[in-house]
Amino acid sequence: PCALIIPNIFTPNGDGVNDTWELGNTKGLPLEITLFNVWGMKVAHWKNSPSWDGNNVASGVYFYIIKHDGETFKGTLSLYR
Repeated sequence: PCALIIPNIFTPNGDGVNDTWELGNTKGLPLEITLFNVWGMKVAHWKNSPSWDGNNVASGVYFYIIKHDGETFKGTLSLYR
């Protein structure tokens, strides 16, 4: 089976290219995603949607924790406007 696809960069600047952070190969299974800024403060949390539009956060690097299909994925995401 293929693994969850987690992009590490997106550009929500309204140009129609990479405007959302889209997870791939979720197999329609439940997701729980939490994002933190570089100081460890939670900036976003949602369930069951494989995309995020970057609303209300500044450009920068964010850390994620994704729970999906019994596994936990951790990493970084860069957001550029």
